[in-house]
Amino acid sequence: LDELVARGINVYQSLTRWTNCNGKQLCGTCIVDVMEGLESCTRRSVDEASTLRENPPTYKLACITNLYGDATVKLFPPVKASQWTR
Repeated sequence: LDELVARGINVYQSLTRWTNCNGKQLCGTCIVDVMEGLESCTRRSVDEASTLRENPPTYKLACITNLYGDATVKLFPPVKASQWTR
């Protein structure tokens, strides 16, 4: 999340631009799809896996994902119906 913000990229849509949790892993609205470089990202935590259930394993919460190399992400990927937070 910090890297995206530093580059002027907003990961939040519509009202979540103002109602997000400021990177505390509480809202589940900063979802990105890691298109390349998933091996450079931290593994999903139990909480993250619960939040992203029914979504592809390449989906990550930007707020808690640390990078240890290059990665390419897609913003605003389509999410399953159970992802009510978005």
